[in-house]
Amino acid sequence: MTEDRSPELQILFANAEIPLPDNGFAESVLTRIERYRRFRILRWSAIGMVLVALAALLAGPLLDLATKISGGLTVSLVPDGGGWIGQALAPLNTVAGLLALCLFGLQTLFRRLGR
Repeated sequence: MTEDRSPELQILFANAEIPLPDNGFAESVLTRIERYRRFRILRWSAIGMVLVALAALLAGPLLDLATKISGGLTVSLVPDGGGWIGQALAPLNTVAGLLALCLFGLQTLFRRLGR
């Protein structure tokens, strides 16, 4: 390696030490970032308040719907005589049992078709 220094490199290094003029770019970017952060917080707060209000308004009707659905799922499909066989098959003798068996069958079918 030589000790000779290239004059072109000396000029480049000398020019690199000159500070760049500050035209306020960094401050404007930071200001916009802060404004966007505040707007995002305000937006999510508003969305949260709207969702809480909707939940409060829909809580009653949704509870009624859930009660009706749960009552409908326990309806017996075939009337039983009340014997021990009827009690043993009671979980499968409901709308919920039939729905569960159908969903299990669909899941098995999709797994076999997916292989």
